[in-house]
Amino acid sequence: MRFFDILKKKEPAAERDINGLLNFDNSDLYYREGDRYRRGGIYEGKSYKLNPERAKLYFDKAVENGNSKGYYGLAVLYEFGQGVRADSLKSKDYYNIAYESIKKDAERGNRISQYIIGCYSFYALGVIAHDETTATHWWTLSANQGYTPAIFNLACAYQQGQGIKSDLFEAARLFKEAAKSDDIDASYFMGLCYEFGLGVEADADVAIEWLKKAAAMGHTEAISKLEKIGINI
Repeated sequence: MRFFDILKKKEPAAERDINGLLNFDNSDLYYREGDRYRRGGIYEGKSYKLNPERAKLYFDKAVENGNSKGYYGLAVLYEFGQGVRADSLKSKDYYNIAYESIKKDAERGNRISQYIIGCYSFYALGVIAHDETTATHWWTLSANQGYTPAIFNLACAYQQGQGIKSDLFEAARLFKEAAKSDDIDASYFMGLCYEFGLGVEADADVAIEWLKKAAAMGHTEAISKLEKIGINI
């Protein structure tokens, strides 16, 4: 059984530690939980309130269990000052510590690692040079395994023509695929696609429905857009 198939299986009810964190046998799931709390939103029908402090606890658990993705998660928190005091040096150190192990995982086919390695190249994290073509290569591999963050990033790349030939139709298709998994940003972007006719036929009513979905999940720009036309969520 491949790794991503394991993630798709419903895990049995997990025990919690003294901090109230779920305990997992698969250390990747600590990173997954941490990333969901860092982003906020709805995942697999479960609502995650934005909570970077809790995200850090899960990333720490990933590190404690020997998973380098935990260092990557911590690097993101320290880069943007989410739940911790921003520290660019510590962030860069953590990015560099995590890279080699995550790269090996990506090469073995781990879809989360493939997504992360794409982010290293796109955003020039740690000592890795900016390379949009390499980024979209890894995101494509991850997206083909159904990893929603990779699907969303790849959609953005197609829309902007970054590292891959611009294709608004493919971008809209990918945004919709990610939005079906309740990705908050993908839902918002679907609203924009229908509002402006980007890869789909413009349809104000459909645009509003997508914006409502994003707003219901807390997307502030979607809420603002709807308020401007007299729709309150």
